[in-house]
Amino acid sequence: LCTDDSSIWNYRETGGPNINIGEDTARIPSLKGKTMVWNQLVNNGNFASTVDWISEDTEYTTFSVSNNEVHAVTTDGSYGIYQNKPFFIGGHKYLLRGDLKVSNSAHAVTVRFNGESVNQSINSLTYTHLSYVYELNTSRQLVMITGMTSGSFEWWAKNVQVIDLTKMFGAGYEPTAEQFEKLFPNSYYPYCEGRLVNLGIA
Repeated sequence: LCTDDSSIWNYRETGGPNINIGEDTARIPSLKGKTMVWNQLVNNGNFASTVDWISEDTEYTTFSVSNNEVHAVTTDGSYGIYQNKPFFIGGHKYLLRGDLKVSNSAHAVTVRFNGESVNQSINSLTYTHLSYVYELNTSRQLVMITGMTSGSFEWWAKNVQVIDLTKMFGAGYEPTAEQFEKLFPNSYYPYCEGRLVNLGIA
């Protein structure tokens, strides 16, 4: 969407709700006519290939990609795969989202930053949407898909994305995960480090 603004904002044509943004999101000022920094900071989060994804430790976790999903086999669920993106800024709020599933509901998988504690995860045997907002305590450079439990199991993921809400909306005006999902209902948005987009939403 760094190359086609209309597909971001014309959300009514892509199945999004017919809402008045100014009324529905009380913490966000009226967006019509404003400029926003659109960004989505995970490259190849639709897993068209293995490009940019690295196993944290191949002794414990191996992975493969097919049909726009990643499949990981781990003998220690605390290990996973990651991307090195040195621009996650401490104090900023980020939306982390993706569709995840596991082979055994006794285990769980999540999307997170390195060195940060999270309590948002998926332990479903079928694809389930993960979407949550996290404020970074300090600047980080790794976004990861990892298990939340020890032991051997398998997990799958697709449509993995990270959006800098502070950069996009401004400090103090970041939406909740639920508000963001209403505004941008597509399951996947391609990588875009940052582009000014003028909003023409009616």
